[in-house]
Amino acid sequence: MKSPQQIFLTFCKIAIPLGIIVLLVSRIEPEQWESLSQHPKNYPLLVTALFVAVGAISLSFIRWCMLVRCQGIELTMLEAHRLGAICFLLNFVSAGSVGGDLFKAIFLAKRRPGRRVQAVASVMVDRGVGLYGLLLLASAAFIIQGQSLASGVDSEDMQKLRWGCGVLAGIGTAVLGVLVFGGAFVDRLVRMGEKQPVVGGAIHRIGPPLRMFHHHPIAFGLSILMSLGVHFLLTVSVYLIACSLYASVPTIAEHIIIVPIGMLASAYQSRLPGSACSKRRSNGCII
Repeated sequence: MKSPQQIFLTFCKIAIPLGIIVLLVSRIEPEQWESLSQHPKNYPLLVTALFVAVGAISLSFIRWCMLVRCQGIELTMLEAHRLGAICFLLNFVSAGSVGGDLFKAIFLAKRRPGRRVQAVASVMVDRGVGLYGLLLLASAAFIIQGQSLASGVDSEDMQKLRWGCGVLAGIGTAVLGVLVFGGAFVDRLVRMGEKQPVVGGAIHRIGPPLRMFHHHPIAFGLSILMSLGVHFLLTVSVYLIACSLYASVPTIAEHIIIVPIGMLASAYQSRLPGSACSKRRSNGCII
């Protein structure tokens, strides 16, 4: 027979996720419900879209698990999915997707007391790799579409997004290349940084975990491919949702162009003070 404490914990495990779902649903505006109710729905396609989205999220958990193992931390796929799912849910009630990463780092660090810095490094790199995959897809979309994407009302913002995407993708490529293939040159820089009076201690703790990926270039390359796969599956999910609600929708090829740029624009708009996305970030304006 379960003790009162076990019963209470079980109740919390069920009640908290349900409470978060109810909170998110309550924030949907009435006109949005009315607009949704007016469209005929293809429920098999909606269910398929759900499974594709779950597959994308699961792939992101597998990517994180692989990066954690590169740090020499033991983590099973089941545990990675459990921690990842909890922190993904917390994305919607904390400070954006960064809040979920914070909880993920805390949970993993507590489970591995002697590897806390490595645990935090795995979360940081996982976030960076995920954003890098999105930047690559968005950059490819901008290249494919050329100037046509900057011909709307928000052309100025689109141009900023285009240049920002290109600059960040270039910086990300350079940083990742140096971390993975820098070799002895980067090791010398780390040792020099460790001798600095103010930041030396931080570099001494953070440098080696970040450099650990130098010894796992194949795994690191796979993590980037997984990031592309995550965003591709999310794009397919959006396409299936559109097909289930509307008679005429852009093609899957057009969605591959639209969705990454839209996700990048959401990340950009959510940082703008007073923007609609920054006011309702828990409605999905996260990466």
